[in-house]
Amino acid sequence: MKKSLTILLLSVGLFSIKAQTSCLPQGITLTSQQQVDNFPANYPGCTHILGSVIIGNFNLSTDINNLSGLNVIAVIDGKLELWNNPILESLEGLSELTHIGGDFNLSTCHSLTNLSGMEELVAIGGGLRLYNNNSLVSIEALANIDSLGSGLGIGENNSLVNLNGLNALAYIDGDCAIEYNEALESLEGLGNLGIVEDYLFISGNPALASLSGLDNLVSVGEDMTISDQPLLVNLEGLGALTAIGGGLFIDYNESLVNLEGLGTFSSLTNGISVIGNASLENLSGLEGLTTLAEWITIYDNPSLKNLSGLDGLSGNNTAGVFIYNNELLENMTGLGALQGITSDFVVLNNPSLKDFSGLTALSYVGGFLRVWENSILRDFAGLEALNTISAGFDVRANPLLESFSGLPSLSYTGSIEVRESPALVNMAGMSGLNSSLSLDIYDNSSLIYLGLTSLDSVWSLNIHANSSLPNLSGLGSLNFIGSGLAVYGNPSLETLEGLGSLERLTGGLLLDDNPLLSDISSLNHSIYLNGDVTITNNPKLSWCAVQAICEYVLPGPSPGTPTFFNNMDGCNGMWEDIIPACLVSSEEEKVTAQMVQVFPNPANNEFNVILPEGAGSFAVSILDMTGSLLGTNLSGSENLRMDISHLPSGIYLLEIKMAGGIIAEKIIKH
Repeated sequence: MKKSLTILLLSVGLFSIKAQTSCLPQGITLTSQQQVDNFPANYPGCTHILGSVIIGNFNLSTDINNLSGLNVIAVIDGKLELWNNPILESLEGLSELTHIGGDFNLSTCHSLTNLSGMEELVAIGGGLRLYNNNSLVSIEALANIDSLGSGLGIGENNSLVNLNGLNALAYIDGDCAIEYNEALESLEGLGNLGIVEDYLFISGNPALASLSGLDNLVSVGEDMTISDQPLLVNLEGLGALTAIGGGLFIDYNESLVNLEGLGTFSSLTNGISVIGNASLENLSGLEGLTTLAEWITIYDNPSLKNLSGLDGLSGNNTAGVFIYNNELLENMTGLGALQGITSDFVVLNNPSLKDFSGLTALSYVGGFLRVWENSILRDFAGLEALNTISAGFDVRANPLLESFSGLPSLSYTGSIEVRESPALVNMAGMSGLNSSLSLDIYDNSSLIYLGLTSLDSVWSLNIHANSSLPNLSGLGSLNFIGSGLAVYGNPSLETLEGLGSLERLTGGLLLDDNPLLSDISSLNHSIYLNGDVTITNNPKLSWCAVQAICEYVLPGPSPGTPTFFNNMDGCNGMWEDIIPACLVSSEEEKVTAQMVQVFPNPANNEFNVILPEGAGSFAVSILDMTGSLLGTNLSGSENLRMDISHLPSGIYLLEIKMAGGIIAEKIIKH
């Protein structure tokens, strides 16, 4: 509404100036003093320019030193831009100008000390941009401007001390940027400003010690940034602020102790960034904030001890929380009302963080919970209400982390990665966890007990390089692995104890480079096993013919590729060791090999199979060393002669099935 009113008044003003002559609908560019001086002669009676006026050259300096030749111009419908006029000392030649329909841009006019000559200007339909004018000390000539149709930008004016001259300005229909003005001490000239429709950016003004002067500002439509202000101690001056339509960025203000003075707004549609404030002790000043649609980033604030000030933040709609490199941060006090985080929660390299106390209501993390490189963190106390981590729980390189106590309610996480935590002894604090997409436990040198006693299903399970882990106990409820089990490089692992309830393993099995592994009897039950099976480089493992492996390797449609080598004799080759052992052990009533005679062996064209008297009929199948069935003969009694004259020389496997069981023998054909 304010913008429309401004445009309407500007239009009425233009219509009512009767003595004006309209001209130059395409605008004009003046790049020399001669062109300025010749303007009245070249454009006689031209008082109302329909286009834009550009005075100067964006890339090259001009010789323009005065604007006297333009003293007939009253109205410019387009923009007024002055660029690169280093010897221009005065704007007196614009003394008749009352209206600018577009932007007013003034840049790189280093001899200009003030805007005298602009006192009659009552309306700017676009924005006001004053940049890089080294000698500018006063903008008081703009005292009649009460609104801007676009943004306000004042930057790199190294002699400007205050903004007096903008005292009438109440409304900006765009952004407001006050930046990198070395001598600016006060914002007092903005005392009447109430609304900024776009972003507010105050940054890099090293002499500015206070935000007083913005005392009537009630609304910022987009992001508000206060950054690189070395003398600011607090945010006094923003007490009237009730609405920020974007995010709040408080970054690199080295003297800022707290955020007190910062209005009463209750919500932000973007995030909060608090980064690099060397003296910041807490976040007091944000107590009115209850709703945050986006993230919180708190990074590199070396004096920050807690997060008090965020105590009003509640609900489940905070998109992410990122807490990095805060040297004195001890806990999460200040986030006690926060119930849910819809995206990631990352806690990284906070060397004084002891635990998560202060997060008593947090029950849900919609992304990842990442806890990395926190030097003295010992457990997860404070997260007792946490029930779900949707994407994953990633814990790594916390050198003093001993346990996962503090997580009794956690029942689901998309994945778990626990690595490089040398003091971690067990994971029993997550005893309520019943489901996870993946579990990766890597390089935890003190880990001796997994302790995930309620975990019944996981998509993939990887356990590697845990130098003290003796077995897999603590996985007693696990019955389903959907995408593979990999156990490798664990120098103390002796058994697979803990896998006794496993019923289904798809995606394959890898047991590799476990130098003390000697017992896989926890797999000696029926398991649906699908995918490649690789059991290699386990020098003490001599028995692999457990039921799950036997059901996998015995002849039939292959569920994957089996590989056995570099284990102890008895578990080194599928056809040499595993299948014969499985055939002997696959029935409850076993028949020993000594009860069966196979002769001659080696044989040329035929051989005999003789069973003990009373054994009855039996069947002999002959297979090559790849497991392919070559033929089967049935006996009518305890004796059978089998013709192999059609087979090439080599080693063959005999599978002898009888009422009392199954045995395997090898036959060599010359």
